[in-house]
Amino acid sequence: MSAPPPAARRLTGLAVLCWALGLLSVALPAWLIADELSHPRGPFRDLGIAIVLGALAPVLTLASFAANLIYARLRSWRVGRGLKAVLAVQALGLSAALALWGLAALEAHRDSRLADRRGAVYAAVERNDPVAIAQGFERCGADCADERDRLLLFAAEARAHRAIAALLALGARPASDSRAARGLRTCEGLYLPLLTALEISVARDDAEGVALLLPEADARARRRAAWIAAQLDRLELLQRLLDAGVPLTLSGNILDENATLLNAAASGAALRVASWLLAAHGFDPSGLPQGSGGGRGETPLASLVRYASDVPDSERFAPFLRLLLARGAEMERISPATGKTALQLAVDVYALSAYEALVGAGASEAVLTPAERARLAQMRASPPPARHLSADQPNCVR
Repeated sequence: MSAPPPAARRLTGLAVLCWALGLLSVALPAWLIADELSHPRGPFRDLGIAIVLGALAPVLTLASFAANLIYARLRSWRVGRGLKAVLAVQALGLSAALALWGLAALEAHRDSRLADRRGAVYAAVERNDPVAIAQGFERCGADCADERDRLLLFAAEARAHRAIAALLALGARPASDSRAARGLRTCEGLYLPLLTALEISVARDDAEGVALLLPEADARARRRAAWIAAQLDRLELLQRLLDAGVPLTLSGNILDENATLLNAAASGAALRVASWLLAAHGFDPSGLPQGSGGGRGETPLASLVRYASDVPDSERFAPFLRLLLARGAEMERISPATGKTALQLAVDVYALSAYEALVGAGASEAVLTPAERARLAQMRASPPPARHLSADQPNCVR
């Protein structure tokens, strides 16, 4: 048999190279993904490389198929069974790949149209346009059914009251068990996680939004909203929630934790709410005795110290501390949750400003252990940086 022409030999080499690169583009991503899963080094570090290389695999396979095909044609199809088998396998693989790419293109087109329809509903909510919201849901159909609660969050955040009413009429609910929730941050640095629409309206001090959402909220969502109202000093909204059936004696945000609404107020240095609870309802400024609730909660002083850890430069810390002490709070009361006094907790949570204020108010430093004294010295040598946020922070809760 005569030797193949030079062009055919070059194409053979090209085919071998394409096959090698094709195998490499499959093997390397597989190895990188396996390595990333077993030894994670950070999100999408090697995984992104693997995805890029994996996308090259069908392209390289196509190049290899073309090279083999041209080689076989130059040899006038006088090739062995092995190459014919390779061509047949590659043809099947490419046909399957083209079919999958076609399905993916159709799915991408469908997702794009769905995103447009959902985007139209969100835009209608932002415009506070109930007619456009109803029309948007009619066009979107079942694909938007699971968006109702998330849209309700969006409407509560935007104070879009007509949109809230329209979404409630369409079946949205500010339920505590909804998967739709979002976090907010106050302008001074507190983070409020996993809020329902009712809690967002309370946090935003939106009385009209609360009036719309409160009748539709379940007991757990109302309880959480009352805790947020106490924490953020929304006294009028707290009173409305109590009038709607939230018990004044609730002992925790979500679960019974041996903590009262005074703890909620202390966790935000909410002076109006705390004064009302202490004066009008006789709350104990030292907190519930250990064992009187369903869990091991904190003293109000401990909750205030944790607030100072998040907002070290708060102007309300000292007045709140004076309020508790004036009402008879016991400075040396052990907090059931930690087994420590407020002064010891201030060292633990690196709240230097709270520590100095407590000592200035008469807290005894004799309770500190050697380890706590060493930590205090370290804290004084390297004070924690201020974490106070600017009031101009976009979308923060004031």
